Amino acid sequence: MKRYITLIIAILSFILRLSAQQDKPIRIELETMKDHLDFHYQAAGEHGVFVAYEASSQNPDSTEWVCLHYDTNLYKDYHFTVTLPVYTAYAGSAVTDNYLYLLLQKNFPKKEPVQTFLITVDLNTNLYKTEPLNDFKNGSINNLYAIDNLIVAISSSDNRQDSVFFYHCLDADALSLGDIFPYKVEFCEADTFNHRWLFGLKEYKGNNDGEIFLCQYDYLSKKVNVRSFLSATPTKGDYLYNSARAVVLNQDTTLIMGTFNTLQDKSSTSLHSGVYTILEHHLDLDSARFYNYTNLKAAKDENATAATASNLNLQLLIGNTGHNDSQFSFITEVFYPEYDYTYTGYQDYYGGYTSVPQQTFAGYRFVNAYITTFGKDGKLLWDNYLPLNNIIIQQLYKRVCVHYIGEDALIYYPKANRVYYTLVNGYEILERTNNFSIETSQSRDLVDYNIDTRLEHWYNDNYLISGYQYIINKAKSNKAKRFVFFLNKIQYE
Repeated sequence: MKRYITLIIAILSFILRLSAQQDKPIRIELETMKDHLDFHYQAAGEHGVFVAYEASSQNPDSTEWVCLHYDTNLYKDYHFTVTLPVYTAYAGSAVTDNYLYLLLQKNFPKKEPVQTFLITVDLNTNLYKTEPLNDFKNGSINNLYAIDNLIVAISSSDNRQDSVFFYHCLDADALSLGDIFPYKVEFCEADTFNHRWLFGLKEYKGNNDGEIFLCQYDYLSKKVNVRSFLSATPTKGDYLYNSARAVVLNQDTTLIMGTFNTLQDKSSTSLHSGVYTILEHHLDLDSARFYNYTNLKAAKDENATAATASNLNLQLLIGNTGHNDSQFSFITEVFYPEYDYTYTGYQDYYGGYTSVPQQTFAGYRFVNAYITTFGKDGKLLWDNYLPLNNIIIQQLYKRVCVHYIGEDALIYYPKANRVYYTLVNGYEILERTNNFSIETSQSRDLVDYNIDTRLEHWYNDNYLISGYQYIINKAKSNKAKRFVFFLNKIQYE
């Protein structure tokens, strides 16, 4: 009997240890100096995730860039180091089914020519190569897109205008979109059905933005065509296109979604009255449909009415899209700048006491998000009004995301050390807004603050949380405080 009891206790002990191991978060931490945002990552689906950072170098004229690879369980299985000229910094990354592209750029000192370097990793063999891109010399790269063997890099110059560059990896051929007109890029979307890249280009006119153009680059013929959005505007109603995103539906049709305001609000191009959709067929644009934020709820297409004087005028952060085969969601986040006021008193010339208000920028306060969802015909299917309570940040970046699980939409965003989410099917709420904390790697950790927390879909039903945390653990006699870059793998079931 004692042997049986001993065996049962051993089995229970094993089960408890296994349970504890399973409950431990799948997470990596890379420690760095406090408030130094030194790490850059790129998720690669079932090929895992890459993390790049600049390491110290013994040579004053060069720097070492380290690239770490983690598998889908966030276990580090290999890394490599590349030596580049000093002051070379991270510029962007992109991933395809077969390759990871990492772009680094040296654009300091300003008097010296810009140097750009491309690191290509074969995801199937783990082999990598580094090559200079001598033709990428204008401005600083801030976005990178790719399909296999073709890279699109978008740079911004000092006057905030954008430029688009293409690099054909097989023949090492680099070229630019050309001098069409001064512009800023609204979207970049690959249409592999028709071997082309589609761009939304917003004409840049200093403080006042101009109209938006659809630009097509055929990457086989290397020809460029441009079409104004105004050709899709109804003859009745005065509309200004403020933003644009695109989703390629099939070989014949692309759905374009964005925000607009009206000519009556022309002096405020940063304000938005509602959303619109346009269907594109090989550069031909159907008539646009306009939906005011004041009357989104009606499911009938009569809701696509002319804008009226009762429009809302909102400051919006324009997000990305989330979709399945039949629902296409467009995300916008409402915010406003917030200021703190203090009063300083002083004695004037006549001996009186005067109080003077002083204004200090406190941050951007986010109010709510609109998730407007359309069908393949560009008609409104449903919308979701998501409150974003007590979010105030110093820099604007997109927070809210939508990922489809079958016909259901999972809407989620990070806030401080928590993740908030809700599950909907059209107007039906399947799971009310809930939240959970971002787990750390050690017991009795206390997260003092987070920086740049982001959440994205990774692969299948797995998601990746990233960011920086300042952590205090008073149970540790040494290293009670640490500042880390972290990645957490989570699963939604």
